[in-house]
Amino acid sequence: MIPNDRSWSAADALVARAAGDGRAGLYVPDLAGEVLVRVSGAATLPARIPTGMHVGPELPPDLMPRLERAVAESVDGVRLVPVVAADRVIAVLVHQGPGIAGEREAGERLELISRFVDRFEAARRARPTTPAAEMQQGLLPPRIRRVGDLEVAGGVLPAYDVGGDWFDVIEAADALWLAIADGVGKRVRAAAFAAAVAGGFRAARFNGLGLRATAGAMDASMREARGDDHDFVTAVVARVDLGTHRVEWTSCGHPDPLLLSASGEVTKLRSEGTFPLGLFELERHWPAAEAELRPGDALVLISDGVTERARAEGGRVELAGVVAALTGADRSAGALLEAVQATVVECSPEPLRDDATTLVVRRAP
Repeated sequence: MIPNDRSWSAADALVARAAGDGRAGLYVPDLAGEVLVRVSGAATLPARIPTGMHVGPELPPDLMPRLERAVAESVDGVRLVPVVAADRVIAVLVHQGPGIAGEREAGERLELISRFVDRFEAARRARPTTPAAEMQQGLLPPRIRRVGDLEVAGGVLPAYDVGGDWFDVIEAADALWLAIADGVGKRVRAAAFAAAVAGGFRAARFNGLGLRATAGAMDASMREARGDDHDFVTAVVARVDLGTHRVEWTSCGHPDPLLLSASGEVTKLRSEGTFPLGLFELERHWPAAEAELRPGDALVLISDGVTERARAEGGRVELAGVVAALTGADRSAGALLEAVQATVVECSPEPLRDDATTLVVRRAP
């Protein structure tokens, strides 16, 4: 049966159990992860609670202590219970009761409900979104996930506008496939190019193609979608072997991947590379490079919107700013993502003029 709004009685019942003799409310992170928005529960609780973070609409469980400190600054005497679906915190119970059980089952049900009714997703829009942003949100996979001993965390800024960047993560039987892309232009036009390249990537994956053939499928899809010879998409396509943890990638006019070692050293992984997707009507060559993801290492993919973000005091974030964020952060994939995104958001009060995308894959120590 397709859930309807009555299905929210399960969420309301969870809130009631948490309340006990006190107050309780069910909150969801907004698209940017900057505020928790109340969707059910006591009206005497704040409608919105700042998180002090910028990680996106799904929270890594290891960032819950930071969230608890942020909530404690806004609401006295409450506890937090994460509502979890597939290793991702998709909602939070804020309550004064004695505690509850069943939040994981609630998380799985709430995630199902959110596909059919607006109440959950509408609450995540803490401010108006553009059509391009909605197109972009529809392309993105779950931001937080675990595959074997690999942690994955990804995010796109800003969450409410622009719309040219995209990333994807697909688990195959023997490998984890990654892609990050940045389309030329702005808003709906750029989002349309992102959708074309995403379609090429996913079709190639489901058809079992190799790395170079996958890049070729993405290029062909972009050439079909482009309006003129000046339209293009930069991208990195990568494959992490789940047995050997070898990383193979090809870069198409996109910033090179970064490797954060277990000892804290950041290395720019250089490759021969090739020009962006969609350019030129000629036979393409897809040069590939390889590296090893050792225990405790993290592979970091970014778009140029991260390094080219203007700082309020002058200059840009540049690679040095990314390195500083990575080496100063906690070691989990979610914490590394949050550190980079916080650098992009907090370096200037001005709105972002370009998407800034970060994708982190970390191998457990």
